[in-house]
Amino acid sequence: MLHMVLATIIQCLIVCATTQPTEPQNAADAWNELFKELENIPYIEDESGSKIPYYENDNWDNNAHALQEQMSPLVTRAREIANMEHCDWGLDYSQGFDMLLPHLGRIREVQKILQYSIRAEVDKGNTSSALSEIDTMLGVTSHNLGSKTIIGSLVANSCFSLATSEKGIIDSVEDAEQLEALLVSVNQFDEFDPFGLRGSIGDEKEMAINWLKNTEDIDFSIFDSITGEETNTSNLDMDEEIKKYSSAMERIESIFKMTDKDAAFAASEQLDAELDAGNLGFLVISSKNLLKTAFSAEETVADFKQLLRDKIDMIRSPNSATYFLKAVESYNAIDAEERRKAIEQGDFSVIEAPRVLFAKACSMPVKQITLNDDLVTPMWIAPLYSLAIDCLSRGTDEDTLAVSLFVGHLSQQQRFESSIIAGVLCRMLGEDIPLQAFQKIPIADAFMLIRNAGLAKNRVIEHFCWDKGSSWNAADVNILACTLTVSKLEGVNECNPSAWLQFVEALGAPDSNAVIELVVEDWDIEALSIIELPEGEAFENKLTELQKSLARVRKSSRPKDM
Repeated sequence: MLHMVLATIIQCLIVCATTQPTEPQNAADAWNELFKELENIPYIEDESGSKIPYYENDNWDNNAHALQEQMSPLVTRAREIANMEHCDWGLDYSQGFDMLLPHLGRIREVQKILQYSIRAEVDKGNTSSALSEIDTMLGVTSHNLGSKTIIGSLVANSCFSLATSEKGIIDSVEDAEQLEALLVSVNQFDEFDPFGLRGSIGDEKEMAINWLKNTEDIDFSIFDSITGEETNTSNLDMDEEIKKYSSAMERIESIFKMTDKDAAFAASEQLDAELDAGNLGFLVISSKNLLKTAFSAEETVADFKQLLRDKIDMIRSPNSATYFLKAVESYNAIDAEERRKAIEQGDFSVIEAPRVLFAKACSMPVKQITLNDDLVTPMWIAPLYSLAIDCLSRGTDEDTLAVSLFVGHLSQQQRFESSIIAGVLCRMLGEDIPLQAFQKIPIADAFMLIRNAGLAKNRVIEHFCWDKGSSWNAADVNILACTLTVSKLEGVNECNPSAWLQFVEALGAPDSNAVIELVVEDWDIEALSIIELPEGEAFENKLTELQKSLARVRKSSRPKDM
């Protein structure tokens, strides 16, 4: 009996010993090991002959894909680490502003490597893999949360921006479940203070005050590097400076808790005025740019969440955008030369599948086809324009009605390119446009040309991070040429090369002007305000004519038998 009792006790001890919870693996340790491998990443020569990391290459060729394949083990390992939940960088906050954060730069480098991987997958047509890589980058971003430092929050914000910079991919995704999984990952970032920037103000204040009070012979050169001014601290009462700093940071902390944007910036400007007057001491710096980042970060996260929700809804509940995209996919799958020969011979059966999808889409209420706001020309416009031309060649009443309704869809897509194409098609149709089609065509701002030209300018400003956008102006043809050039560099023309050529010709703006290409390469968009393209005068005349033509067609249109 005693032996049985002892045996039972021993078994219980063994079970307890083997079922003790293990420490979760620390992602920070795994990252630090991975960072060592970054020392061996390949470098390539750019056009000037300078050595650059392979992931900064923009030219996709066999060598670029070979380098991506070579680095795939590192990408796979990064993906594994990004899936770890626990990440503690072991920061010693008692070091204050002397605390080193070497991992922040390395994490950004990992994000750039993953971003390169996304672009490689897109170039190969692997949308699903590209989306998975975005999910990985969101996992990397989450490992920068909770650092209790302003710089840590800023890096997390930067990492998220890198992760979502390729959001144009979302338009091509058809797997709702994969998008829903991605939305779960994005939902870990709160819409208020998603990266902890607002909260880090108070944390950094406490860290700094403890450091200032408990550190001897402080090196204040860090403040000189931030302000750009040399400060002589020998004659300062540091206890008084610390009080000023503490008081000012409490005010900044309260400002960063505000959700009213106008009120927050008004309070920030008041504090900056006191700072400029020298009333807050030398330790305090302007918070205006940080406040801008805090609000813009929240908008970025909210917009990306909404983009995913809208795309999921589009897939779950098919609408006109769904059928337009299906028509594009079907049309692009047709060999361009075979299609041309068949249509020349009057055989339109070759476009029957995309034509049916196109007609169905045109008959439905208008929906945004492109959900993101990138500069790049949406990949669907050129193929749908080409398909519309084929439908007009077919020439039935059904085709005329479909293309007429398509003009309304194009006008309301918030894209300058689509508005111009709407005008071009409307002019082709002339008096054949059925009266019912005008219900979808904006009249006051014909085809929304003026509004969408303004949106195109804003996209150029945003894409090139131009901080003088409010006072900067450029000719519409220059804006469009810049947009087309960037789009071509991104490979949009490769989806359907023949359709792209037809599309660019219809627009009347170049996609391969040497001067514009140099502007894009050098990010010198200020030059767009002074460049005079050969197509400029003809383009402006064209816009004027398109606006007038709508009024003429509208006036002469009569109800027709449907």
